[in-house]
Amino acid sequence: MICDTEKIAQALAYIDYRLRDEVVDRRKACVLRWLADRYHIRCYGRTVTGAMDGDYNLEAISEEEIDQAPDLDVFSDSDLEALDLVCDTFGRLTTDELSMLANQFPEWKAINGLCESKDTDGSDRFFENPVVTAHSDLVAQVFNQSPERLDASREIHHLFRTK
Repeated sequence: MICDTEKIAQALAYIDYRLRDEVVDRRKACVLRWLADRYHIRCYGRTVTGAMDGDYNLEAISEEEIDQAPDLDVFSDSDLEALDLVCDTFGRLTTDELSMLANQFPEWKAINGLCESKDTDGSDRFFENPVVTAHSDLVAQVFNQSPERLDASREIHHLFRTK
């Protein structure tokens, strides 16, 4: 799947809209977008936005794009499911709490050079269960997919990735 900067911008705008009563800076929105991508690939074999790990250029997304009303037509039902679940579960955390939480996931550890990577694009790390200490109850609510579901989603992902 190709990273879609427009869809990333729409996802960030959607998060900003959904959490309009919370303080949402760019960093917080980006971590929430990543968590939605992580959930979606584990359940459906693809990310919401097409982004894998750090596979996006935030400089290409303007504040105006994020501040506008999101175009819901770009999202599938499962995309909105993932975005809503993440906003509902993690949206009240502060930017710093979300950053600390994200740094406990295998994808982020690999980006920061804290673990070895076996796959070339980092996508297989999305299927690993994180060992988290902060907010583990929230993580368990969202990332508790069965091994069978993870295997099926990983297989679907690998089929799409090779096309």
